[in-house]
Amino acid sequence: MEPRVLRVLVSLGVPGVALGIFYLLFRTFNWSFPQVPEAWVGPAVVLFMVLTFAIVFYALTLWRPRPHEPVSESKPGGKPKVEIEGPPSAPLGKTTYFRIITENVVRVKWSIGGFQNEPVVVEPVGPVHEIYVEPTDKARVKHQFQIVVDAYSSDGSSARATRTFMVVAR
Repeated sequence: MEPRVLRVLVSLGVPGVALGIFYLLFRTFNWSFPQVPEAWVGPAVVLFMVLTFAIVFYALTLWRPRPHEPVSESKPGGKPKVEIEGPPSAPLGKTTYFRIITENVVRVKWSIGGFQNEPVVVEPVGPVHEIYVEPTDKARVKHQFQIVVDAYSSDGSSARATRTFMVVAR
């Protein structure tokens, strides 16, 4: 296939790539339809199209946009709430993201024991704050680490959330 045609298909995104795969597979099989029994031509083409649709559908569900939590306004005197969302493991050499979700909070202080020396302070903080880890030391594989988040409201009250994750080999 010409590189120009490939560039056009890739620019169409996942459906274009699937169409290119469909085209390449169709060319690769070199089917000579006079040799294929007539009763099998239609089902073979339909099966091919269904498989292409399945690939496109699976790819689109993998890369769909993730909905964000609705933005909530901080209520004066409201009790601060904080939670941490994220996976239970962080693969070695890969970036792993965690989300700090807050309500009635103006400042957070977070740290990850064993990954940094000083806590990170975020002020002002929105309802969702994203952090990441990228373990690179092979000696940390199969070790657990804890994210600790302290959240503070405008009246000085606080809340704490923790999340443990394990570094794993790829």
